[in-house]
Amino acid sequence: MRGIKLGMLVSCIVLSLSSCVKDTLVFPEQEVDNTPKEPIDVIAKPSDVKIEGAYDYHFVIKWPMMSDRVAKVVVDYMDNGEAKTKEFSDFSEDGVIETSQFGEYTFTMKTISKSELISKPVAI
Repeated sequence: MRGIKLGMLVSCIVLSLSSCVKDTLVFPEQEVDNTPKEPIDVIAKPSDVKIEGAYDYHFVIKWPMMSDRVAKVVVDYMDNGEAKTKEFSDFSEDGVIETSQFGEYTFTMKTISKSELISKPVAI
């Protein structure tokens, strides 16, 4: 009698352990996002481009590291009611913009790549 009980206990333990087989993990299908992405601007963010006021109505533009795909940066601004544009293509030295009077200015910058793509304007 004792042997039968022990045999049934061992068989129950073996059956319970054999039922605990590792399940296979199945990951859900990954959805493909086919929506068109916006083109990445080749100009640094406004927080990266620093424009500092200087003496004699000058503003100095401190360029961050620019991509080698950038051909030039075009800066538009209003000076004494007149729309002005200045282009920069040498980013190894600071850019300088001269204005006619002291005041606050909004500079709108956009880049033109070597393949002539124009980025979205960034206002500083």
